[in-house]
Amino acid sequence: MENAKKVLAHLKAALDIADTQKNYLIGAHLTVPIQILADRIKHNDRPGEAGSPKAKPET
Repeated sequence: MENAKKVLAHLKAALDIADTQKNYLIGAHLTVPIQILADRIKHNDRPGEAGSPKAKPET
């Protein structure tokens, strides 16, 4: 989960740079992954593709 938080921070920094440079195409491509990752961190889900074994906690 710590790595996911670091990735989220990097994605947010990239989005800030894209917004500063008025590069809205890059910003649009970053917004969805940021939201997905933030939601998974918020719900303490393992980052991985939805429906994949990686996304489900091991029992």
